[in-house]
Amino acid sequence: MKVFTPGNSHLLRPHELEQRFSGWEIELSREDRFPVPGETSKVYSTVIARRRCSMP
Repeated sequence: MKVFTPGNSHLLRPHELEQRFSGWEIELSREDRFPVPGETSKVYSTVIARRRCSMP
């Protein structure tokens, strides 16, 4: 059973997750790819970011 159309099933565009943390200090940003049946791959994006708190 095919769930996704190859090359056409994304939750976010490339680098969109990192862009959502604009203005934050990015500690880590990486993309991991894993092959899956059907000539496709699973791609996971990980972002660890820190936002500095400004004290009044």
